[in-house]
Amino acid sequence: MRGLTPKSGNRKETITVNVDESKQISRFLMPEDLEQHLEQELIELPEDTDRICRLHYTSGDIENDLFIYVHMDKIIAVCQETSKSFCYDLKDCECQKGMCAFLLGGISLPEQISGESPALLMSRYEYDEIRRTSDSCSLQELRRYVELATGDYRQSARFAKSVKCRQTSGELRICSRSGRGWSFQYASFFADHSCGWLLRMSCGDEDWLSATPVGKKQFCDAFLEWLLHLNPFTSS
Repeated sequence: MRGLTPKSGNRKETITVNVDESKQISRFLMPEDLEQHLEQELIELPEDTDRICRLHYTSGDIENDLFIYVHMDKIIAVCQETSKSFCYDLKDCECQKGMCAFLLGGISLPEQISGESPALLMSRYEYDEIRRTSDSCSLQELRRYVELATGDYRQSARFAKSVKCRQTSGELRICSRSGRGWSFQYASFFADHSCGWLLRMSCGDEDWLSATPVGKKQFCDAFLEWLLHLNPFTSS
């Protein structure tokens, strides 16, 4: 995991992540593999780091696990497997395109979803049960489970098919600095060959989930907006 900390030519930058915050952030980013040196690297982040994201996905034969540090005018992406880092200028439109191609190019999603569909609403517990049973039940049975959880007959069939036949799955763990410290957002996504879904869900003690159909262009646009200080992954 070496190389997670963005390298800066200015070593006089103020350290602004304290020990308690670094522990909280590292638990959120890496719940499956807590490592103390990650906490130390978080403490040493430059003062203009105001967002951190872990993007982890599997798509076909491709698996990627990236840490993304967002600064005032640039982002630094670090590949967890190789520790290689890449820097992108957020003010450069061409650089933004290259950044999205590097970060999201391996994610297989339908190119674009036509029209707008209402989000499917359920609890995280219900979704976890749907995922857990998807391999052992028929598609028709899974559709009924989704319909019972959401009350939406039309979208339930498409959602159930994407869960059962998923070819792509991934997650986004997003930490954002605010005046009161750090806030946390969690989103996941998955897709079969015909439809992708972006899932926004609660963190902590709350229990809610919102699932929206998403295509590759829409997903890339939403991700880029987050990098540019907006919050498309936050449920309204």
